[in-house]
Amino acid sequence: MGFIRVLRLFAIVPLFLVLGNGLMIAQRTCGTPDLEMLTATQEGRARQIAFETRLQNWQAEHAQERTTEATYIIPTVVHVVQLTSQDLISDACVQSQIDVINEDFQKLNADTNLVPASFLPVLGNVEVEFCLATKDPNGNVTTGINRVVSPFANHNKGTEEDSLKGLIQWPPSQYLNIWVVVDMGNLLGYATFPSELAGSPHRDGVVLNGTYLGRGGNCSAQSPFDLGRTATHEIGHWLGLFHTFQGGCAGTSASNCAIAGDNVCDTPPTSSSTFGCPATKNTCTETPTDMDDMTMNYMDYVNDICMYMFTNGQATRMQAVLGSVRSVLVSQANHTATGCGCSAQSPCAPQANFGADNTTICPGQTVIFSDLSTGPAVSWSWTFAGGNPATSTLQSPSVTYANPGTYPVILSITNGQGSNTKAESAFVNVVQGAAPPMAEGFESMLPSNWQISNADNAQTWQVTSTAASTGSNSLFMDNWNYNAQGSEDVLTTRIVDLSNYGMADFTFDYAYKRAAFKFDTLQVFLSTDCGESWTLEWEKGGQALATVPGVSVATAYLPAGPSDFKTDSIDISNYLGVNGFKAKFVNLGHEGNSLYLDNVNLMGFVGRPEAVNGPGWSLHVRPNPFS
Repeated sequence: MGFIRVLRLFAIVPLFLVLGNGLMIAQRTCGTPDLEMLTATQEGRARQIAFETRLQNWQAEHAQERTTEATYIIPTVVHVVQLTSQDLISDACVQSQIDVINEDFQKLNADTNLVPASFLPVLGNVEVEFCLATKDPNGNVTTGINRVVSPFANHNKGTEEDSLKGLIQWPPSQYLNIWVVVDMGNLLGYATFPSELAGSPHRDGVVLNGTYLGRGGNCSAQSPFDLGRTATHEIGHWLGLFHTFQGGCAGTSASNCAIAGDNVCDTPPTSSSTFGCPATKNTCTETPTDMDDMTMNYMDYVNDICMYMFTNGQATRMQAVLGSVRSVLVSQANHTATGCGCSAQSPCAPQANFGADNTTICPGQTVIFSDLSTGPAVSWSWTFAGGNPATSTLQSPSVTYANPGTYPVILSITNGQGSNTKAESAFVNVVQGAAPPMAEGFESMLPSNWQISNADNAQTWQVTSTAASTGSNSLFMDNWNYNAQGSEDVLTTRIVDLSNYGMADFTFDYAYKRAAFKFDTLQVFLSTDCGESWTLEWEKGGQALATVPGVSVATAYLPAGPSDFKTDSIDISNYLGVNGFKAKFVNLGHEGNSLYLDNVNLMGFVGRPEAVNGPGWSLHVRPNPFS
C-alpha cells in the first residue's frame, strides 16, 4: 500500500541558545516516531496497515457526521514528575496548558486571524475538549493533576521511557496521560501514535518538557516555545497526525494524497521541516492546484507564535481516531467514570469536596482552602468554626486561625441540578508548640505529632530494632534496596515552643557506611514558623556522612553496635524566642546504603554556654556534602 512505502529519512540537527544558566532549545524538536520508525519491523508494519485501514473505513462510514460543536471530550490526567517535593510547575500553569489545547483543538485561538486567505477554506475545527479528570481510576476525587517525585524527572527518552511511564499511568483507554518532566535534553516533547496502542498500551500518552509548558505569567516557558503549542503538536500525533513534511514532496495529486505523505489531502506537501517564522515558500508542486507550504500548521516545526491552524482533513483524521481506535475514551460511560460528564453547559448533580494547602498549623497562621467539588458548582457556602472569616462564599477562601484547637469545616455547593454538603469534623489542627525537652529515641511507634512524607510511596523512614545508639530502636532508611536516584523522604518533628528560652541544644545521632560508587545525603532543615518556610542548616553526603570506614559491596550496612553512631549538633541560637520551631530530616537517596537516625533531642537551658555544652563542644553547620 502506498502509505507504508519506504520514505527517505531526514535528519534534523537542533540548534541551541545558551540563556541564563541552562541550555535552551532554539529550534523545535519532536521525539515522536515517524512513519519509517513505526513500520521498521514486520509487526509494526502490520499494525500500521491495520490502523490506516480502520481509519479509512471509519471516515467512509461517517463522512456526513461532522458537526460544529465540541462533541469529543477527552478525560485527561497530567502527571507532573518532580525532582523534589517542592512544586516547580504550578497547577495554574498546568491549567493554562489545558486552556491552550482546548482553544487550538476547537479553533478558538485568537491567532486564526493570521491564517492566509488561501488556507481559510480548509481551516479546521477538531471539535475536541480536554477535561482534567475529577475522578481517578479508583473513583476517588482528583484535580486531574498528579504529582510524583522521581529522579526520572530528568528524562532520557532513549533509555528511560518505560521507567518514566512505569512510575504512574492511568488506564490509557480511559485517560489521556500527559507526563511533564523537569528536563528532556534537546526534546520539547514526544507522543505515542494510535497504532502503537495495541502493542504497547503501557507507553500510551504524551511527554512534555516542563521548560516549555503552558503560557503566561503562571509559567516559566522559554521563548520561542512559550505559548503551549508543543502540547498541541504532540497531541496531534497522539490523535494520528504525521508531520506535514512527512515523506517530503509525496502525495502531490488527488489520486495519492490520502495514502502518501501525511495522508491528509488538504495539507500541501512540504519538502522538509520549517523552523522559526519563515516567509511564504513553496517547496513542492501539486496538481491540479499548486499551493504554498502550510508552514503555520501545528504539525510543522515553526515557533509557537507562528503556528495556528489544523485543517479540515486533519480534523477528520483525528475524529476518526476517536471514533475507532480510541472510542472508549470518549464514550459517555467513560465520561461518567472519570468525572468528565459534567460541564457548565450540561451540569450534573453536585458533589461537594474540598482540600487545603495545610491542615496542621500554628496559631495565627492561614489555611488556603480549595474547592474539589464536581458538578460543577456555581455557588459556594463555607463555614469555618474558629476561623477568620467564619464564613465565605468564595470558591477558594483563605482563613486564619488564632487559637489552638481542632476545627471543623463545612462546604455547601449548588448548581442547576441541586445542592450538596460536605462536613469534616476535625479538619484543621491548630497546634501550640510544647516546651522543651524534645527527646525522641524511637523506642516505640513514631509519635503521632511527628510526620513522614513519602512522595513516591516507596521505601521510607521506619522504626527498626536491628540497631540503636541507645536503647533498643532507631529510625532506619533503606537506601540499599531503594531503586530510585534522588528520592526524597522527609521526617518532620513536632512543634517546639522556644519563646521563653535563651539557650538550647539540638543534637541527633546517626550511623552510615558508604556503598561503592553510591552517595546518599542527609539534610536537616529548621523552621521558625511551624514549617511554612525552612532553612537548610546541616548537610552531609557520601564520605562526609559515613560514621565508619570502608564500603559495603554485597550486603546492606548494619551497625555493629552503639559505637558506630555519631552525635552531631546544630547551633539554633537564631531560632530562640520563637514558638513555632520545627526540624525536618531529609534523606536524599541514591541507591546507596542504610542510614540510621536516633536520639533526636532538643534541650532548653538558662545559663552560660560553657555550662551547657562543655569546653569541647563544637558545631557542624552545613559541611560540604561530599568532602
